[in-house]
Amino acid sequence: MKKTLKSVLTASAFVAAVLSLAACGGPSSSAAGTSSETPASSETPVVSSSETTYPIEDDREVYDQVFGKFYEKYASAREEVDDINLRYVKEAEAEADLIGSGAFVPTTTHGGAYTLSHVAPRTVPYVQWGVDYDRVKSSVVTKGFITKEHRATLMSEWQKARSGASSAYDSYTTLKSKLTDLGYTLDTAYKTTFNAMPQTWDALGTSRANDSDFIINGLDGLVEYDNKGALQPALADALPTVSADGLTYTFTINKSKAKKATWVDSQGSYVADVKADDFVAGFQHMLDSAAGLEYLVQGVVKGVTEYLDGTGSFDDVGIKAKDDHTLVITLENKTPYFETMLTYSIFFPMCRSYFIAQGGGFGEDYKVKKAAKTYVYGSDKDHILYNGAFICDEATSNNRIHFKKNDSYYKPEIVNVDEVDYVFDDGSDLPADYNKVVSGELAGMNLSSTVLPLAKKDGNFDKYSYTSDTDSTTFFGGWNLNRRSFALANGGVASKKDQAAKDAYAAAILNQNFRTALSHSIDRITFNAVARGADLAATNLRNMYTSPGLVAIDKEVTYGGHTFTKGMSYGKICQYFIDTNYNGEYRLDDGQDGWYNVKLARSYMKAAVTDLGASFFSSPVQVDIEYYPSSTLQAGQVQAVKKSIDEAFTIDGKQYVVVNLVEAATLDDYYNAGYYAPTGADADYDLFYGSGWGPDFGDPLTYLDTFLPDGNGYMTKVNGLW
Repeated sequence: MKKTLKSVLTASAFVAAVLSLAACGGPSSSAAGTSSETPASSETPVVSSSETTYPIEDDREVYDQVFGKFYEKYASAREEVDDINLRYVKEAEAEADLIGSGAFVPTTTHGGAYTLSHVAPRTVPYVQWGVDYDRVKSSVVTKGFITKEHRATLMSEWQKARSGASSAYDSYTTLKSKLTDLGYTLDTAYKTTFNAMPQTWDALGTSRANDSDFIINGLDGLVEYDNKGALQPALADALPTVSADGLTYTFTINKSKAKKATWVDSQGSYVADVKADDFVAGFQHMLDSAAGLEYLVQGVVKGVTEYLDGTGSFDDVGIKAKDDHTLVITLENKTPYFETMLTYSIFFPMCRSYFIAQGGGFGEDYKVKKAAKTYVYGSDKDHILYNGAFICDEATSNNRIHFKKNDSYYKPEIVNVDEVDYVFDDGSDLPADYNKVVSGELAGMNLSSTVLPLAKKDGNFDKYSYTSDTDSTTFFGGWNLNRRSFALANGGVASKKDQAAKDAYAAAILNQNFRTALSHSIDRITFNAVARGADLAATNLRNMYTSPGLVAIDKEVTYGGHTFTKGMSYGKICQYFIDTNYNGEYRLDDGQDGWYNVKLARSYMKAAVTDLGASFFSSPVQVDIEYYPSSTLQAGQVQAVKKSIDEAFTIDGKQYVVVNLVEAATLDDYYNAGYYAPTGADADYDLFYGSGWGPDFGDPLTYLDTFLPDGNGYMTKVNGLW
């Protein structure tokens, strides 16, 4: 999934997640709920140079030192293509070593919050991976809150429909009639918030959820999931036919539709019919863009690896349009999870002729055109085409992003709302957000500790609140393993550490015992209570990188002298390796703080003192955490992290670690220091706990791939690498 930034800025910023994941759809992935997490400026941060007296280790050397055990196990798992169950076990073993590296601390997932919503449950795609959960066209929105009793009834009916006991939970007809019969008035607008603009409108040229959150509602792919979790045709006329060897997938495109799928511009004017070549053009552009998506199909689609490394031609890549209506995708090897990849943006279409007209090109020509000032494709809402349910007709920085219904959409019968309205909100006034939710100006919000008293006082909590579902996104705190940036030239975020303090952190963070001590020092329940309140502070806590229930083995597996039983979840398998290889020091089930342990933290710190020498800690090691003080939630959470770490490492009256809270003067500065740092070398912090990742497809590799070396792993940037 695209890199996701945690919603730490505003409770109403989480509305997208509340509606498309919790209120309407169940377990899902990362991009939903992050529409508010894009910086308001697309300016690239400029890093000021800073000489250091300690040797800056080569990124690969650091990687091998910290992640070497993980990578060795990962490579073994990746090579296991014949037995999917054995691969799950090997992937779990690799993840145990990723956890044991001490390089990051999982924090939370979406959901698990008291919630108020105007949206009926399970009316958007129900899926753990891809980007379908961001599609709001099928949302059923009411003008008043849905009562607890009615919501429980609707959920019961959905569960029956999902199990096959009933087919009554149809968000397009049956459900709307039921709500009307219950006395609800339906709304035609889906209203939520954002706190910054997308950096690009090119869905195939970005790896950030903050871009795709918007674009997804104007763009359809081959297939998509429905609200009961079943894969359905979208631009394809039917689900693919698959060859006997499992290597060839054939799709019919736009041939038998009652209404043709078309491309329109931002004014709604017709440009072209959707055809098979659009998927070929889109796939090549995705590879050429090298925006962090291309690695997903290496070793999956035939010829991709060779094309990317320059030893092969795109003519040899396994995606072909036989004619306007026939698309054929050929795989390198049999890939059991391949169909789960089809709903992700890597297989989105793009109109070739329009792309060329906007200054685009393919292959080597793309690089030339990209560098030219005439290349404007994806630069804003007016320089892309739409084939989805909505068209963006307004995008004003720090104000509003608005989508209107696409009158040319090929399946108008499945579109329940006429507009999707995003209103800018920097999270500085949560009570005002609450009042907007109550009045219907916003469709819903999580009830953070700031606004929960308001909902209890006016009775809305008792009448309408519910606990939102958690999902498969994992947010985590990453330790900067090779910090090289200590200030942004455009101001706002600058470390106050002197050279000696910089040197001390650089040496300490490469010590395994020091990192492990830090891993056990953060009280995540107190941290999360700021957003969730004391009652639900543990509900959405996550303790591993991959969502523990993403997959399970469907047969007995014997590996390394141990037998894993049929039906065992990925999380339980990983726990076995944690118990065996890491003394059970991490508890991996959701809904608990399975890492925080002051006794263990201090024990590992004493071991670090032995490793580094007592004189090394003559002064505390300083840890910089940047934050945006105008955010009520973020300010409270960062104070909780500081208190937790400082107290854990004050041992016998001596302080070994101290956290420096570094204020970002603007929201742009905060984002540029962390989430939007273009490379690991630009990461301007020691700990950043706002990033997250969710799955692109139904295999744990979708998470583990993000920690590959040499810049191939997207999330290694959070650790200051590449």
